[in-house]
Amino acid sequence: MLASIWSMQRFWSTVLAITLLFPIQPLASAKSPELEISAVNVRTTQVEGARGAALAVGRNGTIYLGGGEQGDTLFSYQDQLLTNLGRISEEGERLRDSRFGPTDVAILKETSNEIQFLISYPQLNQAERCVTLVAFRYSYEISSRSLQKEEKWFQGRPCVPIGAIQHAAG
Repeated sequence: MLASIWSMQRFWSTVLAITLLFPIQPLASAKSPELEISAVNVRTTQVEGARGAALAVGRNGTIYLGGGEQGDTLFSYQDQLLTNLGRISEEGERLRDSRFGPTDVAILKETSNEIQFLISYPQLNQAERCVTLVAFRYSYEISSRSLQKEEKWFQGRPCVPIGAIQHAAG
């Protein structure tokens, strides 16, 4: 009995909180949203523009993010300054399409001289025209400003059709 009273109290508290955050508008003043929906063939779509959803935050607050106009770059962002640290993927590993951008960036080790990252991204298999998710360790030497691709840590299986990579995760 007490459990059901507690559940009802919790339910109504949630309803009250939602109502306070999002007051109900009278239907007469509500406007219908204007939507335009179109079909897109994801197998042939080439997306242009910037991408940068994959990111990690360093000890000093520097934000490291992957993406950029080409979709294959690692950047640092500190004190309102965006710096290109280098390319993540090599020619032939990707299409020029934002879906081939990095899916995740993680900091493995951070010293005053070097930062080691683990970066995952969809990798194109040109021979089979399919894609696998891979994760590589990268080293960034701070003094020489050099990003080096080191070793492969992971490669997913199976190799999926190119149109399926929008479902890849880091």
